[in-house]
Amino acid sequence: MKEVFFFTMLSIALVGCSTSKSHMPSSSKAQIQLTNLPKSLIIVQINDIRADKGDSENIKSLLKSEIENSLSSDNFTTLQVSYILEVDIVEYRSYFSLAVWNGSAKFRARLISNDKTIIGTCEGSGSSQRSNTMGYSTAKRVAQDAYNTAVADLLSNLRGFKLN
Repeated sequence: MKEVFFFTMLSIALVGCSTSKSHMPSSSKAQIQLTNLPKSLIIVQINDIRADKGDSENIKSLLKSEIENSLSSDNFTTLQVSYILEVDIVEYRSYFSLAVWNGSAKFRARLISNDKTIIGTCEGSGSSQRSNTMGYSTAKRVAQDAYNTAVADLLSNLRGFKLN
């Protein structure tokens, strides 16, 4: 009887202490200009490859807007072809574990030329952790912190790409 009680309590504790939640982020405060990637030549495509696609269209739209706003407005007159910047949303979530909310975000990008040659790949990732002081509002804050860090990391890594 003690074993059944112990197993039941352990199961409840494990299930109750691991909650995952997806929140719509707000715009990050990343102010990184991609002077190497002109807005006139880059087509940004966002793919959400997460298993839990909570608020997918809004997150894709927000991330696309942030990347497009970081592209250079300079005109690269020597180049006549367009490029595709394909960005995958690999992870964006907050989860509760052992009395702490954790936030995690990960993006993967590929710059592809007209002839389908991959010019470069990079990732942007971010994580955050806070004790559970305000419940789901804490979950939203850790998710936002992770998103902000991942966007800044992605934009920083995109600065290393060079167009042919």
